[in-house]
Amino acid sequence: MSMARTPNPAGGGRRWSPPVLNRTLRLRLERCNTLPTLPGAAARIIELGQNPRASMRDVADAVKSDPALAAKVLRTANSPLYARRRSCETFQQALVLLGLDATLTLALTFSLVSPFAAASGRGLDYNRVWRRSLLAATSAGVIGEHLGVRAPEEAFLAGLLQDIGMLAMDRGYPELYAALSIAEQDHAVITSLEHAHIASDHASVGAWLLARWNLPELMLRAVAGSHALDTGGAGMNAQEALLARAVALSGSLADLWMSLDPAASLHDLQQLFGRVAGMDGATLSALVEKVALAAPQIEQLFDVAILEPGRSEWILQEAREVIVLRNLQVMQESARLREVTASLQAQARTLEEKSRRDNLTGAFNRGHLDSLLEDWFANADRAGIPLSVVFVDLDNFKQVNDRHGHHHGDRVLVKAARILNSLARGTDLVARYGGEEFVILLPGSGADGTRQFCDRLLSAFRDAEYLTEDGARLVVTVSMGIATHGDGVRFATCEQLLRSADQALYTAKQGGRDRYAEFSAAA
Repeated sequence: MSMARTPNPAGGGRRWSPPVLNRTLRLRLERCNTLPTLPGAAARIIELGQNPRASMRDVADAVKSDPALAAKVLRTANSPLYARRRSCETFQQALVLLGLDATLTLALTFSLVSPFAAASGRGLDYNRVWRRSLLAATSAGVIGEHLGVRAPEEAFLAGLLQDIGMLAMDRGYPELYAALSIAEQDHAVITSLEHAHIASDHASVGAWLLARWNLPELMLRAVAGSHALDTGGAGMNAQEALLARAVALSGSLADLWMSLDPAASLHDLQQLFGRVAGMDGATLSALVEKVALAAPQIEQLFDVAILEPGRSEWILQEAREVIVLRNLQVMQESARLREVTASLQAQARTLEEKSRRDNLTGAFNRGHLDSLLEDWFANADRAGIPLSVVFVDLDNFKQVNDRHGHHHGDRVLVKAARILNSLARGTDLVARYGGEEFVILLPGSGADGTRQFCDRLLSAFRDAEYLTEDGARLVVTVSMGIATHGDGVRFATCEQLLRSADQALYTAKQGGRDRYAEFSAAA
């Protein structure tokens, strides 16, 4: 977590403190031996998050020690919640593509689920608390993304934890919720009950509990302020204030899905979101839709149903109808602007993708290769995983152009790119380097795996035939040079890695072509 990797100051500066609990409440909680405890995996992740020297390998080792946890992080990285151009086949690839901070936050989220999912109490409906927590987490992520929070996964985690104080108070004050009926499980009713009986609420108790777990200060602030919609983010920087606002609004949006009167709740929500965040009815409607769309993914990841199928459709319909009736003109204009924006964004994405591609072959171009190689090299180096580069050259390509014309040469290049892409993995990158040369990046592939890949390429090109205009059948073989970083050989820079693969290609061509050669530091 980016916020966790900057440790709270140990002294000498002004430090934010969780809300002060009254003495009676604090002593009762401190003496309770059944408070929710921090799972071991979560403690290790928090420790890593607070260590600025923690490496990707440290994070990978900690998360992979719990296979189920690693599987959930990988599953999340491949879900629509993280729309990535490339899918991740291994946890190491997910770590490289997500980045260290997001991986830490996701791992901590899943490891902290047990205090919620396994809890049970006397009067409190824990299933309802768990459902609301996941709805609030989903809402916080959606609202955070809309507000511009840099790491929506942090908003998700803070939203998930905002009601954990209920679990602590149910253990420390078992009589507090014991008399609650099912009809009295409304969040506002529970909060009023807490203030009336213990002069505090579960938001303050939750921040106190998370402080005992040594969670980051930003997370404590967001949980402590989850009932404070109008604080304005006092004492916070811009990103901290956005996160706190997203969490504070998330509970109200979560309550919509549990409300007995959605129409009234929508009216209240529209006023609240307009006053606190300057959102109009169309924006609120879009947020409601996004929560509904994200909910099935959350249900799969946490193996729990959070929306009632028939009722959720009814609420969505109510949201559309109520907000359309109140904001028809605004929504029509917003819809038009959204269509224009979506069209422009689609055009921009098309142009951006086109700018990355070679016009003839459709492979990525050299500029895109250069822009990615440095980052991929640095990430592989930090994560301790191999990165292989394969330089590919079409044998005797000049003769193809001289004998059959450049038009046929272009057809050969197009087919060659198709062969390379057909054998590459989804996480690999195939780029035209120039002329008849291609470069392939294979993240996570060591020397053995790269040799096997090159063997398959040699066979594929030997089997491929090109029909010339005069009916002749032509075979074009390839020569390849391999260099692997991190599998017995380490390179100082990505440029050195690329040059070494180019040197190995020269060796293969000197050796007779239709073969590959590996770079050897001893050569």
